Amino acid sequence: MASVIAVLAGLLALAGGAELLVGGAIGLATRWRVSPLLVGLVLVAWGTSAPELAASAVASASGADALAVGNVSGSNLFNVGAVLAACALLAPLHVDRVLAVRDAPLMLLASVGVALAALDGVIGRVEGGVLLLALGAHTAWVVRAARREGGGAPAGDDAAPVRWPMTRVVGGLVFLGGGARLLVTGSVALADAAGVDPRLVAVTVVAAGTSLPELFASMAATRRGHLDVAVANVVGSNLFNLLGVLGVSALVAPTGLHVRPWVGGVDLMLATLLAAVLLPVLWTGLRVSRAEGLGLGASYLGYLGWLAWSA
Repeated sequence: MASVIAVLAGLLALAGGAELLVGGAIGLATRWRVSPLLVGLVLVAWGTSAPELAASAVASASGADALAVGNVSGSNLFNVGAVLAACALLAPLHVDRVLAVRDAPLMLLASVGVALAALDGVIGRVEGGVLLLALGAHTAWVVRAARREGGGAPAGDDAAPVRWPMTRVVGGLVFLGGGARLLVTGSVALADAAGVDPRLVAVTVVAAGTSLPELFASMAATRRGHLDVAVANVVGSNLFNLLGVLGVSALVAPTGLHVRPWVGGVDLMLATLLAAVLLPVLWTGLRVSRAEGLGLGASYLGYLGWLAWSA
């Protein structure tokens, strides 16, 4: 009974937190006269990726490298194959041109770079530092472009209107983090009681659990009609996972981040493949149609089927 309550409470907290975060982020974009694309790529994406950062950093510091790498690859696969699919089924997604020609190709480039770095079986501290520098360069580029476009200053002299959306953003992040933890804990307990294979639970419920904030935030943005924020959240989260989460994990790992070729390496390559598939989807009419969403969802279900078969 306690597990069921935890699952229901987690879902409620995720839904409420997503609404708070997206509403606050859009409010900040309006006040600061910047494109919602900026808050989607940076504020919302970084905030919803906080669970991945915490989980992978703690895992790598304690020597659980496979968990740290699997968390990133699994989250990126979930973001593209499940989050975008769910949002596209809710409403066909229109994609900002800048996102399609600048940030989505960078996501693929980062995916390829990480996969190549892992070929020798370890992502060293130097490589981790390079990943973090790349994240900083991309963030500076995005912020500078947004400031050139929108002015980057509040729409008035009164700072009070800015405090309320910022409060909503912080509150939303708290609810998203707590809700994801409750839902994962309750789901794992229910699966254990039902006798489900623990490994299968780990690579499905737990791996997807850290990406639930992205799912609920993107769906909330889609329901509100901010389709560019929904897609930007996915692309920005994947970039942050690859460059930020893996970069920090490699730096805090005692001897670098070790990647098992037939587990972590395969997952990283599959995440790279799905990132490559996403590019033509975004470039064809700058939209993600319901049919394309179904295709992305089918790809993710195929991945889950492979995991279940190989478990």
